[in-house]
Amino acid sequence: MKTYIFKAFIILIIITLNSCTDQSDHESRYIIENATDRRVKIKFYDTQVVGVSKLVLYRELDGAGIMYDELKTLDGPSDKEIPKDVFGADSLVVIFDKEKIQSHYSSLPFENSLSDFGDYLNEGNMKSYIISEENYQSATSCDGACE
Repeated sequence: MKTYIFKAFIILIIITLNSCTDQSDHESRYIIENATDRRVKIKFYDTQVVGVSKLVLYRELDGAGIMYDELKTLDGPSDKEIPKDVFGADSLVVIFDKEKIQSHYSSLPFENSLSDFGDYLNEGNMKSYIISEENYQSATSCDGACE
């Protein structure tokens, strides 16, 4: 009987250890770079109530350069990060020279999206996104009325 209880205890320990995943905190660096010669604004929004978005972060840069560079400590594994955890936003807009706008939503990511970390360049603990002419070309015209 003692052998049976001992074996059951060992099996329980093995099952418990195999089901554990790394949930520890991790530190990552997030960079957004403007690689165009255009004035670019990024506005990060958090939708707290359906239809009501709050501006939580704003960046603007005239020409090429780093627009966002932050080191963040987040809970859980790095492959489970979402933009809301990093930027405090569930959507954002990129405005080019007040002429064109490109919207990014965490719930509706598209190819080459700022709201999808799968579209970022991943190098170790650094994730970087480069805003390029491709972003500008795929943005929607707003005839100089973008703000």
